[in-house]
Amino acid sequence: KVLLLKNTPDDGPDKYADAIRARGYASICVPVLETGLVNLEDLEIIVKQANAKDGYAGVIITSARACEAWRTVVERLHSTLGDQLPQQTGMFVVLHMKYHTKSFRDKDMSWSMVPFYVVGEATATALRNINQAFPNSPFVPMDIRGAAETGTSERLAHFIIDDLGNINGNRTLFYLTGDKNRDTLPKILQRGGFEL
Repeated sequence: KVLLLKNTPDDGPDKYADAIRARGYASICVPVLETGLVNLEDLEIIVKQANAKDGYAGVIITSARACEAWRTVVERLHSTLGDQLPQQTGMFVVLHMKYHTKSFRDKDMSWSMVPFYVVGEATATALRNINQAFPNSPFVPMDIRGAAETGTSERLAHFIIDDLGNINGNRTLFYLTGDKNRDTLPKILQRGGFEL
């Protein structure tokens, strides 16, 4: 038997366990780390802001854990606000541009108006799942950019600069990140004139 000191994946078979089994051994996975979400109260305050578009030019999410944090906050807001929750109604006008789609809504500003920049298709899918779980919510991301085109933080940073480089006004991006994060993306964006 081979002892694997790691979590088993949630989204399918474990490639390490499969490789070990293919060589005639059995494996046991023992998780040695526990990941926890922090600062959820701060995130909830930010997500509840009515004029999200006025506060941020975009949101950067580079991991499934960050998607999990956003979803947790959306679930909390839906359970605490209930009937007081504003609903996304009205017409969306969609304009297809160079790299992205922009949505414009009558009157209300919500998180659906803010572009969410992601690394990889798995992160994009996790955000789309929030949208499917809470349709018509003003707190869910609808404008998801990057995904397969931006498989690394460096590529995502350059994608954001190309995508938002010509905007006038607010150049502040909201970045959900873990405590062990490289500074590649922040440095590139700051050199490009963005604030995180």
